[in-house]
Amino acid sequence: SSLEGAGVPVVDSLGEAVALAETFAA
Repeated sequence: SSLEGAGVPVVDSLGEAVALAETFAA
């Protein structure tokens, strides 16, 4: 994932999207 590195909301993989969804849903 390049989210933390770049500091921008860019999903570079499906797993990233799922992780984000889990975070927001939690």
